Amino acid sequence: MMSVVSLVYASSPRGSGFIVYASPEAFLAMTCEHVVRGCRELQIFFPGETKAYKARVLRHDPTIDLALISFLPDGDCLQRRVPLRFADLNAPLNCGAVRMIGYHQVPQGRLLSPGVFDGNLTVQEADQTDDPEMKLRSIQFLNCNYASEPGTSGGPILKGNRVVGVNSDSFGGHKFSISVIGVCNTLRRWLNMENSGVGIDDMLAMLARE
Repeated sequence: MMSVVSLVYASSPRGSGFIVYASPEAFLAMTCEHVVRGCRELQIFFPGETKAYKARVLRHDPTIDLALISFLPDGDCLQRRVPLRFADLNAPLNCGAVRMIGYHQVPQGRLLSPGVFDGNLTVQEADQTDDPEMKLRSIQFLNCNYASEPGTSGGPILKGNRVVGVNSDSFGGHKFSISVIGVCNTLRRWLNMENSGVGIDDMLAMLARE
């Protein structure tokens, strides 16, 4: 959970995020677009700590509700923070048990440590094509039933130790979240690489150099 962060703007908690890339030059954290909407800069807090890191919004996409933020690390970051890894894009997003991690809102201040929310997921098919491979690639969202709270938007959804999605929004008692395939497709759009076979880790490294 040390890679799951709290995002704060103007002393007000905005939501959650998680580290997806780390180097001596830059750290990247992923969250939801609605969490950082209207923010040019914000603060990042790691679990159990009061030290704030000044961050900027690097990319955002309201159509899928995904955003990427960048901040400069220090020695402590480099030694203790390990980016979360995404699930294999070639593996089917099977239904099953998942765990979402995020900082839910409290009446005053902010939580120092994130909560853990257990549940199950089902896959949402965005494209009704009959081609099985195209169906798999078109899956942009996950439907989850964990009992999360306001403030957890942007938190990672884990299956085992791999990220399968990003906690996004609620409707009718269900959580609609961005799948790892939705993340990959968004990164490719940001880099104008829609038809590329470049993986998530390599695309994050490209964005970190901007």
